[in-house]
Amino acid sequence: MRSVLALALLASVAGAGCHDDVEMFPIGPGGFGPGGGTTPDAAIVDGNGEEATTINGRVCLINDPRKPTECAGSGADGLTVTLGTETATTAADGSFTIMTEGGTGLVWRVTGQDVIYASAMQVSTVHLIPAIGLQLYEDMVTTNQAVAGDGSGAIIARLTSGGAGVSGLQAATEPASPGLVYYDGASAANFDTTATASFGVIWAPGLTPGSVTLTLSGSQDKTLAGIPVYADTVTFVLAAI
Repeated sequence: MRSVLALALLASVAGAGCHDDVEMFPIGPGGFGPGGGTTPDAAIVDGNGEEATTINGRVCLINDPRKPTECAGSGADGLTVTLGTETATTAADGSFTIMTEGGTGLVWRVTGQDVIYASAMQVSTVHLIPAIGLQLYEDMVTTNQAVAGDGSGAIIARLTSGGAGVSGLQAATEPASPGLVYYDGASAANFDTTATASFGVIWAPGLTPGSVTLTLSGSQDKTLAGIPVYADTVTFVLAAI
């Protein structure tokens, strides 16, 4: 039975227009099947802007998917963070130190059995990786009767302008999900099916693993391409549009 179950993609937009491509840093995830871009990744740097040999990061355990950068102060200990072939284990607040991995198309992966639903986020110069508690995600799936599970993946994207969530957005995915796309609603678990509200959050569950394009319409027309989606994992996208 199908149950209902970034990568921070920092984006800048050079100008407005119909279906503008949102520039993502980096935008060229590799190894996710057809559709990925070829733009090189940004370098992994430390706080002084120099190339780092280790990275100090944090897994942001969230209590509300509408607020993917508001982190719990505890409860995130013992999670496994993977970056390429390197791994690290989190402290109670989600903090970790990991060796730098070379190459392009790098993606943070976070797992923690019975604690979080597996999380992914594409590497950028911001090393804060949202992760959602397993029970909360299951509540979202059940409350919204979402199509998910069975090896599918999901995207939770927060779209902002000037630091505030963008309302009035609708989204479609390519490849298309067999279920609905959801938008921030009245509570952490209760989502809407019309358009984004004040948080500017989109939840697209039930996606086939691979490279996914998110096309936005409504209050703005934009395209976010090359989002890596994994089985039984939420890929987080944080984009300024």
